[in-house]
Amino acid sequence: MRKRAAILALIGCALCAVLALERLAREPTYQGASLTQWLTAYRACISNPGINFNPEEWLPQLPDVPKSTVPEAKAPAEAVRAMRARALPYLESWISFRPVPWRLCLLKHAAKLPAPLQKSAVVNWLRPDRGYKRLDLALSGFVILGPNSVPAIPTLAKVAADPTAPGSIYAIRVLIELGPPGVAALTNLLTGPHSTGVKDGVRMGLGRIGAGASPAIPALIRDLTGPDMMVAGRSAAMLGQIGQQPEIVVPALIAALDDQRFFIRQCSAAALGKFGEAARPAVPRLQVLLSDMPLVEDAARRALTAIAPEVLTNASKQ
Repeated sequence: MRKRAAILALIGCALCAVLALERLAREPTYQGASLTQWLTAYRACISNPGINFNPEEWLPQLPDVPKSTVPEAKAPAEAVRAMRARALPYLESWISFRPVPWRLCLLKHAAKLPAPLQKSAVVNWLRPDRGYKRLDLALSGFVILGPNSVPAIPTLAKVAADPTAPGSIYAIRVLIELGPPGVAALTNLLTGPHSTGVKDGVRMGLGRIGAGASPAIPALIRDLTGPDMMVAGRSAAMLGQIGQQPEIVVPALIAALDDQRFFIRQCSAAALGKFGEAARPAVPRLQVLLSDMPLVEDAARRALTAIAPEVLTNASKQ
């Protein structure tokens, strides 16, 4: 019985290999090399991936963006751009990866094969490792294509919204890199099932997008009064980074200055400073915070310097 199961598994593996080879033959090529080969070459140009830390790129629980400016990376990047229309469906497929149940089933039966066969290319093809590795390649491909990736937003939004999808955090990072076109999908994630850490990454990503993320302002204002101090504080900070719609944002931040939680007062004061003259209605409340705890006092002082420096000058003369 076991021998029969092993034979069936082997036959199944062979059929899978045929399908894999057929799919590989369809993968777009440029100058004789496949999309996978070009993206692998691009990734190889990134020294110590995951080790070099760039605070401007870091977003909580989201992958780093693989970017390289070394001369060796130019040819792979240009090759991917040359294949853009043909490459996009493959990148969408790769980032949508999920382990396939029937493959896992065959892999389980393949474990009963003789040891040499278990190490064969056919059995290796059944393993999900390749799918996970392609998530990194997909992220690189989307980043290289930049605005040309916009048609993939519906697919990216669907993958990003499902925290059980292996490519979810990669799709979120792509949406952030796409900027304003990805804001609607990113905003929806703030009320989705993702962890607090991932949502923090989304908020910070919206802040990085800046003025183009203004459609997310109502959601961030809503979170200002939430029960989680860190969420509310970071929402205030990102409202300052976006820096738009002062007619509704400034009053919301002024109200947050009365919050009992120091981190929210600190972040709200700092955010108000980003609005400059438009935040002048906040001056009286900011002056009160000058006698608050040191972190809050410092944020209020910096905000007043940006909004109404004469208030601090007059105070020092008294």
